[in-house]
Amino acid sequence: MNELIYKFDEHGLYYSDKSQLIWVKKVLFVINAVEINCSASDGEVLSINGFLPLVRARMERIDIPNYSDKQYRIKFPIDPEEYVQGIGYDYFNYFPESEKYFVTDVTMNGMVYEKVLTKLSYDEENKVILLGTMNGNEKAVRINKNYIFGFDDENNLKYIYIQVDKIIK
Repeated sequence: MNELIYKFDEHGLYYSDKSQLIWVKKVLFVINAVEINCSASDGEVLSINGFLPLVRARMERIDIPNYSDKQYRIKFPIDPEEYVQGIGYDYFNYFPESEKYFVTDVTMNGMVYEKVLTKLSYDEENKVILLGTMNGNEKAVRINKNYIFGFDDENNLKYIYIQVDKIIK
């Protein structure tokens, strides 16, 4: 069984068996250092993995949102053939309306110095990580047993609810 694992000493989120994704042509979107792997043929979300330090996460209870099981596919903003295999594309460059739900601008002398992933929560008891902003007003879609995506009224991604199978401390 392929388990989604979070390993604290590496700050890593990954699947125990990565071989299932090797032979699939993927488009890779990145939110900070978290990768959203999508099938290049149809936009299906295949996996989410990457560097995700929870040291700055808010420790809080995160309830599972109400969701539908309808199929969700990322609609590519350009022809999938134009994406280069293995290159991570900044999600917010292609879907800028979602950025406000995930990051906060750090300014210096009135200029944006850095964009920091600040909308991050962790529920240790239930093994849940939440990226983004969840307030209950979203349309939520279950991607698979580990992910639920929440969208605003304009279909912009607001959050990624991640149910981890195994935590390694």
